[in-house]
Amino acid sequence: MLPIETVTLEGGDSLSGNVFINGHPVCDDGWSDGAANVACRMLGFPQAQTFTDRSKFGLAEEEFIASELVCTGTEASLAECSWQWLSQGCQASEAAGVRCQGS
Repeated sequence: MLPIETVTLEGGDSLSGNVFINGHPVCDDGWSDGAANVACRMLGFPQAQTFTDRSKFGLAEEEFIASELVCTGTEASLAECSWQWLSQGCQASEAAGVRCQGS
């Protein structure tokens, strides 16, 4: 299970940004609508308007926490999704992101 203390959005506004878990960006490899919906619900929004990739909200210059984060969209937390530790291979231009729907 992916250890999650905090999920935040960086580089966008209150409804959008690159997804960070515990202060580290998520790689966009495998990122999809399902994962975006789970992330938005964790942030208190009903669902995602869309998911983004390729560091839409700015380059991610920190160490990535996970890659291939795949969710069906029904999970209560990103921790319940399948994922891989990221040891290498994701670059600053590959951060996963979301645009959440407002409540």
